[in-house]
Amino acid sequence: QAICTAFGMPPEFAAWFEAIARRPRWKLFAALAEARVAGGGFLYTEGSDAWLGAAGMLAEFRGRGGQRALMALQIREAGTAGYSRIFTETGEPVGEDANPSLENMRRSGFRQIASRVNYAAPA
Repeated sequence: QAICTAFGMPPEFAAWFEAIARRPRWKLFAALAEARVAGGGFLYTEGSDAWLGAAGMLAEFRGRGGQRALMALQIREAGTAGYSRIFTETGEPVGEDANPSLENMRRSGFRQIASRVNYAAPA
């Protein structure tokens, strides 16, 4: 539920995230603060690769280092398990807008290798 709320998704998507967490090669991580789930993210593994994704923090817990701590835990977990390549993705800043997720990724040692264009359906 925390990931859905963090991304502004409908609450019904929580069941989808829960189902993913039960599938092989997927692991769900929760960020805890003040005795609450403050956010979370996934680690998916395939072959020698690991992917960090869907990481989100509830608005009231942002700016406290939670996402970066979560990312460090996921990276450590992937490395300990022997995955030699770790990937993640996020949106690029638009105009003067900041992207804290991108900055956390860079501070965690990720480097950009590609960009893609996202399209939105017409209203």
